Amino acid sequence: MNKKAITKVQAAIIAVVVIIIASMTYYYISLLGPTPTLTLTPTPTPTPTPLRTVRVAATATGLVFAPIFLADELGFFKEEGLDIRYVWTGAVVITTQAILSGDAEFAIGHGALEVPKLIAEGQRLTMIMGITTKETAIWLVQDKYKDRVKTPLDMKGLSVGVTRPGGGTWALAVIALKKYGLSPEDVTWVSLGGDPLTVVGAYEAGQVDSIIMPEHIISLAKTRAGGFELIDFTKPSDSLFYLGSETLVSTTIYTRPSLLVSDPELCKKFLRVMLKALNYINMHTPQEIAEVLAPRYKEIDREILVKVFERYKYVWSKDGIITKEAYEAALNNFYGAGLVRTIVRYEDAVNLMLLREVLEGR
Repeated sequence: MNKKAITKVQAAIIAVVVIIIASMTYYYISLLGPTPTLTLTPTPTPTPTPLRTVRVAATATGLVFAPIFLADELGFFKEEGLDIRYVWTGAVVITTQAILSGDAEFAIGHGALEVPKLIAEGQRLTMIMGITTKETAIWLVQDKYKDRVKTPLDMKGLSVGVTRPGGGTWALAVIALKKYGLSPEDVTWVSLGGDPLTVVGAYEAGQVDSIIMPEHIISLAKTRAGGFELIDFTKPSDSLFYLGSETLVSTTIYTRPSLLVSDPELCKKFLRVMLKALNYINMHTPQEIAEVLAPRYKEIDREILVKVFERYKYVWSKDGIITKEAYEAALNNFYGAGLVRTIVRYEDAVNLMLLREVLEGR
């Protein structure tokens, strides 16, 4: 057989084999049934984790509340899975009741004046973070007394408008009067509350000779009715002269000690939010801060709001730490003025364990 014949035979064999393989393949595929259709199932949208409600109690909505409002406006609470709720009480005793009864988790108030007094009375409270490191009140006197009043000594016989007797602004006025040998009985106290329009209205109408209030109220009063500043506690020089220190405990966050044990994660989330807010305030201009907070302080003109944060620029804590020195400096002032009757130790009034963990990234 020649080579050409062999090639034809091989080709024929290959053709037969291919036909057999194709037939068998078709047969087995038919046994498997129809070819399945690929169906793409869309990935389900994950259900968002519900936010946890956290309640903060306070007597009023002063500018020292700005970090909490700012955190709310910028979404810092939601970033930590929290939904902020405000409990406005109008009085320290009601704020305390809200904390102790569980109607609020945290409170904001004057750390060296309110909290030690409450602890001395047997209330279970502890400060967990500092918000401001200076007092923020200013004493404004009517222009008609400019030639007469040079120091608090010259206020004898005149009236002083404060938020309320026993409150923070009243306490600072008493300390200043005692510096010059006067007692609280040497002036007439007028309780005006903390509403800016009410306070400024009374000052503008001449119902009080002076007012000692936070900056935003003072700026509004000066714009409408003039006046001169007798003391500015935000100034290091005035703080040092009247209060004995440039840095001291003022506004703080406090809670019940049991919450630190029963729900440390909630506490740490809240502390992280507040640190973000303080960092924003310390790193941004007064104009930028005022822009964020304008919706929360609609009764304050934008220009005045900017001035407030220009003056308050250095009163905010950078890390929330309450030092023993700052606590004792403030407490000794109030004790010396007879406003606090019992010295409460720093260790019994302050617990920074969770704040330090947050600062360390834990």
